[in-house]
Amino acid sequence: MSDPDVRAVTAAHTGLYRAVETGDLDLMGAVWVDGPDAATAVCVHPGGTPVTGRPGVLRSWAALMAATPYIQYVLTDLEVGLRGDTAVVSCVENVLTAADPPAPGSGGPEHAFVGGRAVATTVFRRTAGGWRAWVHHASPVVDAPDPFARGRGEGRAGEQDEHDDEHDEGGA
Repeated sequence: MSDPDVRAVTAAHTGLYRAVETGDLDLMGAVWVDGPDAATAVCVHPGGTPVTGRPGVLRSWAALMAATPYIQYVLTDLEVGLRGDTAVVSCVENVLTAADPPAPGSGGPEHAFVGGRAVATTVFRRTAGGWRAWVHHASPVVDAPDPFARGRGEGRAGEQDEHDDEHDEGGA
């Protein structure tokens, strides 16, 4: 695929996050597939179950935006893969959001901010109107040891990496 395709997919991906950050339902509607692909649109929000069909997907985003007074994304580890009329974008969502305000009269700050991370994959389809989101899936990143990590002190408790002996320098 050409660089213009990568730029167009990246712009569509950016539009999805800009729509959430600004609470722009019209932009969110422009980002997602419509027409014959609308019935097969799927969105999975972190910790949620799949929402299918364009109307349900857009309602899920509207509910998220209505319940979130502030949200900001810093996307990292962005990767774009293209094949024909389909593109896959994966990234890490570094999210800053405002938590619920404290009870009136409690003397607490108006909003407390909370950070979190999710890994996300968005599948785009090339349509007559440009690249449109077809599937979006985000899963929360849990701060826990990586069970697939290799090396000293990682993996399952009590399990030694088969290569650990190669790294010993004199031993105990």
